[in-house]
Amino acid sequence: MKKFKIYVLSILLTFSLKASVAQKLLVASDTLHKTRLTSLTIAVGVTYVGSMFVLNEFWYKDYPRTSFHFFDDSKEWLQMDKAGHFFTSYIVSARLKGLLNWCGVDDKKSVTTAAITSLAFVTSIEILDGFSSKWGASSTDFLSNVMGVSAMIGQEALWNEQRIIFKYSAKTQDYGVLNSRADDLFGTSFLERRIKDYNAQTYWMSINPASFIQQKTFLPKWINIALGYGAEGMFGGFENEWEDNGAVVNRSDVERYRQYYLSFDVDLSRLGVKKPIYRVLLNVLNSIKIPAPTLELSRGRLKMHAIYF
Repeated sequence: MKKFKIYVLSILLTFSLKASVAQKLLVASDTLHKTRLTSLTIAVGVTYVGSMFVLNEFWYKDYPRTSFHFFDDSKEWLQMDKAGHFFTSYIVSARLKGLLNWCGVDDKKSVTTAAITSLAFVTSIEILDGFSSKWGASSTDFLSNVMGVSAMIGQEALWNEQRIIFKYSAKTQDYGVLNSRADDLFGTSFLERRIKDYNAQTYWMSINPASFIQQKTFLPKWINIALGYGAEGMFGGFENEWEDNGAVVNRSDVERYRQYYLSFDVDLSRLGVKKPIYRVLLNVLNSIKIPAPTLELSRGRLKMHAIYF
C-alpha cells in the first residue's frame, strides 16, 4: 500500500524538526531553554535520518529509480489517504509548535518554524515518491499537506490556540474469506494493520465547544465534540480487483463505502495538568481519539455504537 510511509511519520511526529531549520529560524532569548532545545534538536535529527532509512528499507529499495514524475491518486482509497496526509501534516506542525513553546520559543517563531519544517519534511517524501518507478509525486497529496499545516496556522492566527484538533483512531478488522488479501495489502502485525489498513482507520475533527463560548458554561472545558470520516470495503486502491498467482480476482460484489461519525472526545491538553513534562506527554497522546459512544452514518443508515474507537 502506497501510504505506509506517511503513517510511519505520524508515529515519529513529535520529533519532526530538522536541526538546520531550527538553527536558522530560532534565536536565543531570555525565555529560551537551551538545554531542552538542544535535546529536541538532537532527537529530531536522529529521528529524521532514522525515518528516511526506515522508509527506504521498507518502501523504496525494491523498486527502480526513475526520472521525476507525477501520479494521479486523487481517487484512490475513497480519499482516506488524503485524510491521512492532512492529519499527519497537521499533527507534525501542531505538536512541534507545542514542543518549541516548551523549549521557550515564542509563539510567532514556533508557528513559523513548525509550519516550514512540517512542509519540508512531508514534501521530501513526495520527492522520493516522484523518483520511484512504483509510484510518483502526487499534487493532491501535497495539497492535503498544505491544508493540514494551514489548519494549525489559521487557528493560531485566529485564536492563539488549537480549538479544533485533528485526531486518529483504528480498530481491529476481520475480513473473513478475504483475510489473505488483507494480509498481503495491510500486513499481519498489530502495528502494520493500524498504519496500513484504511478500512480500519478513522480520522476525526475534534471541536472544543467551551473555547468558543465566552461566558461560563456547564460544559467541562476538556469535553469535545468529534466528527469522523472513515471508509470500508476497500481491497485495492481504485477497485476491488487484483492478481493472485497470475489469475485476476474480481470482488466488485464487495461494496466500497464511506462512513461518517458523530462522537464525544476529550481534549487532554485542557485537563489542567501543570507539570510541563506531563503536559508534553498529554499533548502527544492528544493525537488519538478517546473511545466513546458514537453515531455512524453509512450506506444511508444510522447505527449507534456503545463504544467506538
